[in-house]
Amino acid sequence: MSQMNGKHPDPEVKIGGRRRRFSVVYKRRILTEADRCQYGELGALLRREGLYSSNLATWRRERDAGTLAEKKRSNPCVFFPALVTTHSSPTKM
Repeated sequence: MSQMNGKHPDPEVKIGGRRRRFSVVYKRRILTEADRCQYGELGALLRREGLYSSNLATWRRERDAGTLAEKKRSNPCVFFPALVTTHSSPTKM
């Protein structure tokens, strides 16, 4: 939540946001809670957990397809060893 300075919200953009990763156990627990929600309770659950309805839609789709699992981290920096050789061209005499 943004901090209030007087009557106006702080317009400062917070730097350093991180993408959250959710365990399979957490996803299943939230889906179970969401499925049990009565009319008007789902929004409170999403706000409490800091989730979006798109999270639920994705997790439900994955659950129904049997593919609900933790995402594997991708390594953006991959090291490929290289062999550098120097070739000297033959000199004519």
